[in-house]
Amino acid sequence: MLALWLLLLSAACAPLPAAVAPTAMPVAVPITLSADGQTRALLTTARTVGEALAQAGVALTPADEIDPPAATPLLADAAATPLAITVVRVTETTEVIPEAIPFGRQIVRSAELSPDDPPRLLQAGQPGLREVTVRIVYRDGLEVERWPTATTVVEPAQDEIVMIG
Repeated sequence: MLALWLLLLSAACAPLPAAVAPTAMPVAVPITLSADGQTRALLTTARTVGEALAQAGVALTPADEIDPPAATPLLADAAATPLAITVVRVTETTEVIPEAIPFGRQIVRSAELSPDDPPRLLQAGQPGLREVTVRIVYRDGLEVERWPTATTVVEPAQDEIVMIG
């Protein structure tokens, strides 16, 4: 009798087979997603912000900024307000801008001219040309940074030379 009772007790304490064991149902977490100029309220069963973005069909590039970060866990709390997730699209371009280089003026004194003689133009001045390469950063389509990265002189300026007495 004691053996039968121990057998029943051990059977009652044994884990249930997988087919009968209760499974944890994923809890839907409310989020507010702002990306590409739209804001959407969603329910997701994702465990992290990155998984939630993938479920929502938001493709990311390495330059995009995510707030909070993609590895942030999503916690199910019925009393909490929806987690706000913001995706900022960051793009960069380069542009080459031509700029004029102003010419200078050199004055040369000559003993051949008297102080009352008008100045003589020995060489006309010519402006030069340079190209400035600029890196432009856009956040959600709006320019936020502009940095010159390289300057190349295409044609140097030619100074004007004037002779006076």
